[in-house]
Amino acid sequence: MKRRYQHLEPRAWRLALLCLFVIVSVAAAPSPRKFYFNQIGVDQGLPDGIVNDLLRDRHGMLWIATSNGLSCFDGIHFKTWKVDLANHQALQNPVLQGLCEDVAGNIWCTTEVGVSRFDRHRFQNYSLIDAETGERSVLYNWAVMCTHKGEIVASGTGGLFFFDAQRDSFVQAIPKGPDGKRLFRGIHKNSMALDTLRNGIWMGTDKGIAYFDLATRQYTNYKHNPLGWKAFADHRIHPVVMDRHGHIVYHDVDLDAIVTWSPEHNDSSHISTVGWASRKQWFASLYFDARDNMWMSTWMPHAYFREASTGIVSELQHNDRDRYAISSSFYHDIEEEADGTLIFATSNGLSIVNPERAFFSVIELPEGI
Repeated sequence: MKRRYQHLEPRAWRLALLCLFVIVSVAAAPSPRKFYFNQIGVDQGLPDGIVNDLLRDRHGMLWIATSNGLSCFDGIHFKTWKVDLANHQALQNPVLQGLCEDVAGNIWCTTEVGVSRFDRHRFQNYSLIDAETGERSVLYNWAVMCTHKGEIVASGTGGLFFFDAQRDSFVQAIPKGPDGKRLFRGIHKNSMALDTLRNGIWMGTDKGIAYFDLATRQYTNYKHNPLGWKAFADHRIHPVVMDRHGHIVYHDVDLDAIVTWSPEHNDSSHISTVGWASRKQWFASLYFDARDNMWMSTWMPHAYFREASTGIVSELQHNDRDRYAISSSFYHDIEEEADGTLIFATSNGLSIVNPERAFFSVIELPEGI
C-alpha cells in the first residue's frame, strides 16, 4: 500500500518544508535574557531612592551619590552625610551627581552648586565659576574624575574645570576654538569619558562629540577638527563611554543610533534604536560589562540589555508585583564587581544582578516528599 505523502503535489511539498523550516528556526532562535535582581532601598538604609552615581573605593567601600546626601555602604550598614548649612565643613547641597576618588583617598562629588571634597572627616566646598561671564555653574555639574596623572576634573555648564591645588579652587578650561569662539555650552550627564590611550577626555554636547587634549589643553569638535575625525558632527550626543577596546561609544540623538567609533582607524558602526520604543529614544546611560554586554537606560524611561554574543536586545522592565524585577527602568550608573555582579544606581534604589548566575538555586526534590 502506497503512503499518502507520495501523492503530494510539488507545491504542497514546498509548503510543508517551509512550515518545518519556520518551526525549527523559531525553536532554535535564542530568547531574550531574563534577569533576577536583588534590591536595596530606603527601607534598608539608603537616604533617598534616587541614586545618581556609584564608586567603589580602594578599601572596598561603596560610595553612593543620592539626591539626599552622600552614603557609604560596607555591605551591611549605611553611613550617610547630609546637608548642614550652618556648618561650612558639611555638604552645602543635598543633590549629588558624580563621584571619584583621588590619589590621596579623598572622595570628590559634584552637587547642584559645585564640587565637594571629603577627606572622610569633613567637606571642603568649591564653586565652578565661568572665567568670562562670572556665572556660577549650577544644576548641571554632572561629573568629576581623577585622571591617570592625578588631576581632578569636573564638568559644568562652562565645559571642564580643573582643580588647582595651589589656588585651592577650580579653574575653567574654556571650550574655545582657534577663532576665540565657544565650541559648545555644556556637557551632558554621563557624557564625560577619560581616554588614557590618547591622554584626553571625550565629551557629549549639544554640538556633537568633543575632545579635550590633556597635554595641549585644547578642545576639538566639528567646528575645529584638525585631525579630520569623522565622528565630529553638529548632532546632539549623550551619553558617551569608552569601551575596553579603545572605541568611543555614544548615542547620536539625530541619527537615532548607538555609534561605535574607532579614533585609531577613524571608522564607525551603528546600531539603530528606531523601533525600540513607541517614540524617539533619549539615552541617559550606557555601560559595557566585562563580557562586552551593553546595558542602556533612556529618559522615557526604558532599560535595555544587548548581549554581545548574539546581538539580541532585551528590555529590562520594572514590575511592582515582581520582587526580582529591576527596581526602576531608569538608572544612571552601574558598578561591576570582580565576580561579574552588577550594581545599578536607579531612581528607586540599588538593583543587584549577576548576569551569569542567579542569587538562588532550584533544587529538585525526590518524588514522594
